[in-house]
Amino acid sequence: VQRRLAEHEAGGKKAARFLRGKTPLQLLFSQAVGSRSAALRAEAAVKKLPKPAKEQLLAGTLTLDQVLSANQ
Repeated sequence: VQRRLAEHEAGGKKAARFLRGKTPLQLLFSQAVGSRSAALRAEAAVKKLPKPAKEQLLAGTLTLDQVLSANQ
């Protein structure tokens, strides 16, 4: 996670175009989920959430497990 965040901040080839020039970036949420495929599924599920649900996730009133179970 730290390597990917550093790549996005540096704005290199692997950095998302959307994030280029938007430094400094801040990592607000991180959770271990097991395998890479589970992490990609979790990331996609979080990206699909509306903004209020993402804010609940950050505040701790909504868990990643709840998001993933609702998404299945």
